Amino acid sequence: MKWLVYGAMFCVILISGIACDKQNDNNDPTWDFGPMPDADSGTPVDPAVVSHENLNGEQTWSNVVPTGQKKCYNNQKEIPCPQPGDPFFGQDAQNGQWKTRSFLPGTGGDAGTVVDDVTGLRWQQGFALNLAWDGAYAYCENLDLAGREWRLPTTHELKSIIDYGMHAPAIDLTAFPGTPESVWFWGTSRVKDIKNTAWIVYSLDGFVEYTDKNNRYAVRCVENI
Repeated sequence: MKWLVYGAMFCVILISGIACDKQNDNNDPTWDFGPMPDADSGTPVDPAVVSHENLNGEQTWSNVVPTGQKKCYNNQKEIPCPQPGDPFFGQDAQNGQWKTRSFLPGTGGDAGTVVDDVTGLRWQQGFALNLAWDGAYAYCENLDLAGREWRLPTTHELKSIIDYGMHAPAIDLTAFPGTPESVWFWGTSRVKDIKNTAWIVYSLDGFVEYTDKNNRYAVRCVENI
């Protein structure tokens, strides 16, 4: 099963899954933050402590990443953000829900890079276009930038820099200047049981899909740490 992650009205988007509203025994709406399948492996994960593994099986972060959403919703429409104890309380748009994120631009020898202070990941500020998956993988492996080693990011790492409160592109343009409004970015994560496919993330709105590796899309590299 593939999970499509999108800034939708009915769900609070988390980086490792989606938590949708449901009814409790009293028929009151509640938010379910129980384990959901990981978008890449299908393995249940706890979105309260978000993490992901790189190609070496090492976790790359453990903080909950802010989504950038600035509005609140019930299961039908936008609403004023609810108070503690009210139905639908606890959404991303409410003050203090998640850590405020800052992107720290590299200086001196690190120029052209930016560090996310939530995940600790260092990113290439630029990008390359029109590459098949193998070409994108090789591009990052051979990227000569700031004297550092680079790699193709996982799907979850790509989603971690999406700002769901923005659109076309859904990303911080101060941290990532020049990002096109509507291009797909390659992730390293393969699609289980579907040969020659990989996950991609849409710069327009953060939508996640999978595609054939022979298609040609954009790539932004992350430091190999």
